Formats: sequence, structure tokens, C-alpha cells
Amino acid sequence: MSDNIGEGRPLRVCEVCGGYDDHPRHVVVSAEGEVGVPSADVVDKMVQNGASGEAITQAMDPTTQIRHLDCCAQVGCPDGTCNELVDGADGKTGADLLAHLTQKGEQS
Repeated sequence: MSDNIGEGRPLRVCEVCGGYDDHPRHVVVSAEGEVGVPSADVVDKMVQNGASGEAITQAMDPTTQIRHLDCCAQVGCPDGTCNELVDGADGKTGADLLAHLTQKGEQS
């Protein structure tokens, strides 16, 4: 996992990999209980990665799921946006992924 980006970006968990950082995210929102809560294994990873109690509590909301953009694309982004956003990023995360997204935005 790469370093935090900083610059006041909030630290949040990724409910797919258990990461706790400030990397680009996709927040998936659905009707009550449709996205569920992270598995015990993912929560264990959140704890190992130093997630705050508040961040873990937020992850327990069954109506939202917070995912790294690259993790979301890997597990199947519900609206396909993450697949488009990380296309050409070649496994970049953190500041490198943010730079890729910024460059991609400037091209459109």
C-alpha cells in the first residue's frame, strides 16, 4: 500500500481490502442492506491497518460501501465508473492514482 496523499484528505477504510488511508474512493449507496457490511476478515485488516473506531463504525452501515477506486473496479463497480477511471492506471494507488485521475480529467 502506498503512502497517504495528505493535504487534508480524510482517512477512510476500504470495505473491499481493509485499507485505511486517504486514497481515491467510490462510495456505493443502495437501499437498506443491499451492500451489506464488510466480512470479519476485512474488519480484521482495518484494525491491523490502524482504522479508527469511527471509520470501522461507518463501514458497518449496510446502505453504503466505501471502496478504493481500484478495489471497486476489481470486484465489479456497480455503475462501471471505476473501471473507466482506473483504465490505464497500471496498478497505481494513492498520489500516483490521483495524478492519473487528474491528468485524465484534463484530457476530457
